[in-house]
Amino acid sequence: MKKLLLILLVLLSFNAFSQNWQPVNSAYSYFYKTASSDLIDKTIQVDSMTYDGGHPVYHLNTGLSYCDTCDPMQFDCFDGWLIYNIAAGFLQRRVHELNNETYWFEGPGSFVLLPGALPGESWIYDTLNNIQAEVIAANPEEIFPGVTDSVKKIQLSDGNEILLTKNFGIQQFPKNPPASGDYLLCGMQTQDDRFGE
Repeated sequence: MKKLLLILLVLLSFNAFSQNWQPVNSAYSYFYKTASSDLIDKTIQVDSMTYDGGHPVYHLNTGLSYCDTCDPMQFDCFDGWLIYNIAAGFLQRRVHELNNETYWFEGPGSFVLLPGALPGESWIYDTLNNIQAEVIAANPEEIFPGVTDSVKKIQLSDGNEILLTKNFGIQQFPKNPPASGDYLLCGMQTQDDRFGE
């Protein structure tokens, strides 16, 4: 009886944490780095949420970017560089949750993820660049030391790959330019828990 109760409590707490294949959860902060870096390169989190046509739109944090050709009348200058803080992260500026199965990332680029897609299913990932996406595998993998989760491998027609986890969002995302490696999830923080770095 004690074993059954323990298993039930573990399953209930895991389901309460579950984000069910959501690429981005508004309650989480995600920390990414490249394989060649020892330091966290990017932090992704939802700054605010609005509604557009009845569906939620998550506004992602923006970052600072250096610009040596910008108009100094519009931007602040620091140490000889013009700095503006409107640079979108690698997941764009906004995420439209069109339904539980379709997430549209936009601003300045645009791409679509279908987290509910099963192995063998494909869709148009990026209409502007005519890039297709296909789920080629779904297997359990270790996400953080000692933490295993289901992972979907999404192959893009341009040769890149995205890894999406059931409970931790995007685990791997292509970096632009591709030769510089991919963004890899190295840590995550919720209000109650911390994982990885």
